[in-house]
Amino acid sequence: MTDQRTTNCALCMLLPFILGIAAFIALYWYVKDSNAENIQNDLSFKSNELLKERKVGGTVVNMDGRDATLTGTAVNESRSKEIERIVLAIPGIRVVDNQLKIAETKVVEVAPAPISESEIVPAPIQSTEPEVQAEAISLKK
Repeated sequence: MTDQRTTNCALCMLLPFILGIAAFIALYWYVKDSNAENIQNDLSFKSNELLKERKVGGTVVNMDGRDATLTGTAVNESRSKEIERIVLAIPGIRVVDNQLKIAETKVVEVAPAPISESEIVPAPIQSTEPEVQAEAISLKK
């Protein structure tokens, strides 16, 4: 009978400890899930607003927790890296997955528009002879 009492007392002593750990884990998950969406929305808003302030067009920041994913297009590779650095510098963002596509640029030659005769202005004619200036001398008497 003493062995059974010893076993019951050991369980009695561990039960509050086990229940305390279970309650702590449940509280942790509740707090984590309730704040995660707010944090994610806040980081998404801040990053997209910062890119808008810096006049970065064609780029969208999507958040998954504290991880950012960049989608859209960038003019060149250096601009893509610059956008990545801008977003990574925002406090709270842990990782940036840069999935920006580099825009293809085409060089297009544009011919000048034809000029009509009415738009032609004749250039002033310049003489090749040096100008002679006459000075008036007044004599006092």
